[in-house]
Amino acid sequence: MINFGTSSPKLRTDSAALRAGRFEFYAGYSEGFIRDVVGGLGLSKEALILDPWNGSGTTTYTASRMGFNSIGVDVNPAMVIVAAGRALTADDVAQLPTLLEAVRAGLGAGRHANALDDPLTSWFHPKMTADVRRVERCVWQAIAHRVPGRVRHALERTQVPRVISLFYTALFEALKRYALPYRTSNPTWVAARPRGSGEVNVSRTELRLRLQVRILELAARGEMESANTVPRILLGSSECIPLPDASVDAVLGSPPYCTRIDYTVATRIELAVLGVDERSGFRNLREASMGTTVILRQGPPPTNRCLGQHANAFLESVASHPSKASSTYYYKQFGQYFSALADSVSEVARVVRPNGWFGVVVQDSYYKELHADLARIVAEMSSERGLNLKTQTDFPTQSCMRQIHPGSRSYRRPTKSVESVLLFRKD
Repeated sequence: MINFGTSSPKLRTDSAALRAGRFEFYAGYSEGFIRDVVGGLGLSKEALILDPWNGSGTTTYTASRMGFNSIGVDVNPAMVIVAAGRALTADDVAQLPTLLEAVRAGLGAGRHANALDDPLTSWFHPKMTADVRRVERCVWQAIAHRVPGRVRHALERTQVPRVISLFYTALFEALKRYALPYRTSNPTWVAARPRGSGEVNVSRTELRLRLQVRILELAARGEMESANTVPRILLGSSECIPLPDASVDAVLGSPPYCTRIDYTVATRIELAVLGVDERSGFRNLREASMGTTVILRQGPPPTNRCLGQHANAFLESVASHPSKASSTYYYKQFGQYFSALADSVSEVARVVRPNGWFGVVVQDSYYKELHADLARIVAEMSSERGLNLKTQTDFPTQSCMRQIHPGSRSYRRPTKSVESVLLFRKD
């Protein structure tokens, strides 16, 4: 049996040095946890490991450093950039002097311009926004010898070099730090003003120094020992995994929790850097993300046997709950979450080889006093699709979104959540 220790995989159990060398992501988990799971599965070194909810890329990065082939899939282009920039080859590292010089040149002396019609001006002064776009162009020109019309379009063709992804990761972090005045008590929500009204303005010197230092910090942790195991990071959905049937030896990941966290909104600034905003597909991206708070279609989602007994029972309890909007908005929102989760589990069962593994981290949640036992729900969905539960390890955790709303505690006791690690094997 795999020993997961006594700490929740979602807690920051890695050392401070490890944490300093990676992108800060609300939904991330520790590299040590991934090492425990992957190391305990008895996989051959030729095995292929997949994370269909790859996020910042901890699964793919750690598995690749262990010598395994890995693929990460994520629907959010900003997170695809972060995961790709986390794993560098020796050739990528050799380009760091060129990258640092491009940052220096892009934020060097020169005439200040104003960027007035740019999504970043919802937070940042037009002059600072223009500086960001100037250094972005210099980096592309120095590394790729071209400037794409849209970064997202280049990403869809997997044409963003890893060292440029590293630059974007450092830029994402810098801008999120400068935008702290726009943060709310909800750690996943970023407020925005009308375009052109942003007030944050940082000097070129300050931005240049922050970017150069962070690039070096991230690069120090990112180099792969072998270019043969550099992970493939793909833009795609867990509900339609872009891989052939029975092509993966192990799937390991953590789907968005059933806690109404809008991860697309949480990366609003990163997406604005990539040119994604309300005018260019931001809503579409929200709708494509599991757990979205946006209602996708009119009418309630019907309960369905493919969701499993407990998911259907929970939906029926929500629909009959007396509180406001239970039978309308919340019923629909939970229903579309479970539908997306069921589709994702179906895709996992499709791509995993016979005798392959599916490891998943989930957290239970509540609607008012109603308990959504996500571990049991995932177990039922998986069992119906030929994935048999082998082990389940539960970890009580204080880190949950419902504690942000003190009023919600009146509906239930206790307030602790449980994170569960489930391991399935395919027949």
